[in-house]
Amino acid sequence: MTRDRRQDDQLPIYEGLVRECGDVPAEARQASQQVLHQAAALLGPGGSEAARPEPRRQRQDFTA
Repeated sequence: MTRDRRQDDQLPIYEGLVRECGDVPAEARQASQQVLHQAAALLGPGGSEAARPEPRRQRQDFTA
C-alpha cells in the first residue's frame, strides 16, 4: 500500500521524521542501555565507583 503525499502532510511532524529517518531517540536510548549493561558487566560490582575520574582541581595562580 502506497501513501498519498496529502496523507503524509497530515501526519504529526515526529511521525513524519520517524518514517523518513527512523526513531533516532529510541535507537540512542537502546544503544546507551546496551553500553551501560556491558560496562557494568565488565567492571563488576563496585566497578562504576572505581571508574569515576577524580574531580578537577581549581588552578591556583600565584601572583608575586
